Amino acid sequence: MMNGRFDWDEVDSLITLLHAKGISYLIGDGSSVSEDDRSVDPVHLIQRLAACGYPLVENASISLFILHPELAPSVVEALQRSEGDIAENIAVVTLATLYLQQWWFFRLAFALGRLPCFPEAPFVSLWEETSLTVTSLWLWIAWTAGATRVSTAAVRCSPQLSR
Repeated sequence: MMNGRFDWDEVDSLITLLHAKGISYLIGDGSSVSEDDRSVDPVHLIQRLAACGYPLVENASISLFILHPELAPSVVEALQRSEGDIAENIAVVTLATLYLQQWWFFRLAFALGRLPCFPEAPFVSLWEETSLTVTSLWLWIAWTAGATRVSTAAVRCSPQLSR
């Protein structure tokens, strides 16, 4: 994002790539040149999503990770290769994925037809490395989603994650 404006071509291109991965709740304007989703490096896709600056597209990483748990090694690599805000955004959406996967475990199992299985083990250190608490994670999710309030009951829901 430059000068407070979004690169709408990049946003549209990412939405097209997300559609190819089964994330279809976002609608672009269709103006971007279609990229072959098989030729896009998953690490680069994760970095592009984290850098796009458009919250709805950035947060689509959560859906992508839940639908495609096989991307976990690519997430680890993207975290290792990235710096600054991009690395922080990847860390936050990864923690949000893990938290929301636990929070919505049974509903996701029903919707997916399988147990949600984005792995926790490779990302345990993110809780210690970041200054995020469950409360700040919920506030981040609410802020990026445009919500105006967060239920304090939801914040207290997971004692093992509230550090």
